[in-house]
Amino acid sequence: MNTCHFTGWIPFAPETRYTPSGRKVICFAARVRDEQGAESILRFQMDGDPVGPVPAEIAPGRSIEIDAEATTQTVRRPDGRTVARLVFHVRRLAAAGRRRKGSESPLQLALF
Repeated sequence: MNTCHFTGWIPFAPETRYTPSGRKVICFAARVRDEQGAESILRFQMDGDPVGPVPAEIAPGRSIEIDAEATTQTVRRPDGRTVARLVFHVRRLAAAGRRRKGSESPLQLALF
């Protein structure tokens, strides 16, 4: 696994969906800047607690830090194409600029 660190801000409100089996999925985006200064919006999907609130760290306008381990995953699309996507296993999710512990959990984020 590759270790990665994202620092950015949340541009808009997260979206919550539920799978037919009742699993809660939180979709959110983070605007980040690479070493050359180019900005991108990364979109993430995160498993959530079915009865718990959306983490306060992913509220719109907030700065965020994410420490994760990245792997690739092969996905077969409905049109028959096979594509690879990055999947991030989050180790720490916290508000940026603060020296507090943040939430440490085995959350899984998938870049889509």
